[in-house]
Amino acid sequence: VDEMKRFRTHFLETLKGEGGDNDIRSFWLRKTKKPVLAVLLVEKRNAGGDDGGGVSKPILYRGTNMEVSMPTGSLCAER
Repeated sequence: VDEMKRFRTHFLETLKGEGGDNDIRSFWLRKTKKPVLAVLLVEKRNAGGDDGGGVSKPILYRGTNMEVSMPTGSLCAER
């Protein structure tokens, strides 16, 4: 939850940066103006020991989905 809050804060600061005139606001958010933010937690096991186990290390990945055209799905951010 803390990482999601940090991501949201960082994303909002990015939108406000340099007068708020950037490609995220002017292009990617021009239709819906509603980005979807996500944080994915992946637990990766380090190799070690005879049993193949090891120390788990959680890794957090940030992602966004900013759809340009809702009806057609064109220029989707996942591409």
